[in-house]
Amino acid sequence: WKNRKKPTKASSNISRTASWRASCVRGEASSGAGDCADAGSQPQFRSGSAADHGYDGSDFSQQGSGNYITCEFQKSIAETMGMMFAMSQINYQQISQIRYALEQQAFALAIEQASDSQMEALEELVKRLDRSMDEQENARIDKQIHFTLAQASGNVLLLNILEACSGVIDTFIRNMRAEILRTKEAKEALNLCHRQIAEALRNKDNAAGKDALDRHFRMIDKILEKMKNTFYVKR
Repeated sequence: WKNRKKPTKASSNISRTASWRASCVRGEASSGAGDCADAGSQPQFRSGSAADHGYDGSDFSQQGSGNYITCEFQKSIAETMGMMFAMSQINYQQISQIRYALEQQAFALAIEQASDSQMEALEELVKRLDRSMDEQENARIDKQIHFTLAQASGNVLLLNILEACSGVIDTFIRNMRAEILRTKEAKEALNLCHRQIAEALRNKDNAAGKDALDRHFRMIDKILEKMKNTFYVKR
């Protein structure tokens, strides 16, 4: 027992990935506001408006071959990225760069595609984040804000890739969102960006929205660079 080696970060992450992959096969893993769940005969993919994802306490799910394919596609991307993360072939900064590029495109598409109800949902989530004093609730609302923006793009492929990125981050980096929003200053600064994104979407101002997204991701990257040793799963 004295000679037994401590598990390395990579081996621990591989073990975590294997467990996560198994849960994906069973339909238990979730990679964001939309998820796939084993309902017995056929997997489900939660879809619909922001309210349909339990944002108001309700829940709505659909079944069908198209949604099954969407679910499998999202899981496939998430599993591949999870293995690459576990093997240190990619890191959070690289995932963040992909998210940044995709969310910029999502915003540009949302200007043309977003419905009034989606814009209202985004604005209401920003207000809720302003009022919330609970760290875990802050993290959940933040996730919903980004999901709603991606959904408003009308691009299912873009939405599922972003959801896969979100799932990998949530799996391998403990409480990242809650930690980012933990201090009053960080929460206010980030939610100012959220508010400006929502306003720019309402005003169909592509430049203002992209500027707010740019500041949002730069702030997150600075916070994580300072605190990265806290977030990464060690065991």
